Amino acid sequence: MKKRTIHMMDIHVGKRLKLRRNMLGLSQEALGKHIGITFQQIQKYERGSNRIYASRLYDLSVILECRTGWFFEEFDGEVRGLMSYLDDDKLMRHIQQLSSLNDGLDDAGIEFVRQLAIRSA
Repeated sequence: MKKRTIHMMDIHVGKRLKLRRNMLGLSQEALGKHIGITFQQIQKYERGSNRIYASRLYDLSVILECRTGWFFEEFDGEVRGLMSYLDDDKLMRHIQQLSSLNDGLDDAGIEFVRQLAIRSA
């Protein structure tokens, strides 16, 4: 049987899923319970090792309060810039801290981190 290769888009969507989940302060377990799947499945989605079906992506966008198109933003065929740093636990803690601020500061803080990542890429 031929092993499926992981597409860069699956990795990008998974990283965006992880980013949004962390922005809202949700654990993998909590997100999984909202849509009736295990935290292990969320992990596979976030790594890009399991592809997210359109209906599941829609359910995730409702729970994560974003457009489905948000998961595809900033994709240019490669995972770079801010998305390439999402496996960094320290960065994820900073994103969670920024997300705990009020909405105005939250958006500004996330944009600040995004711009830093773009400049360092």
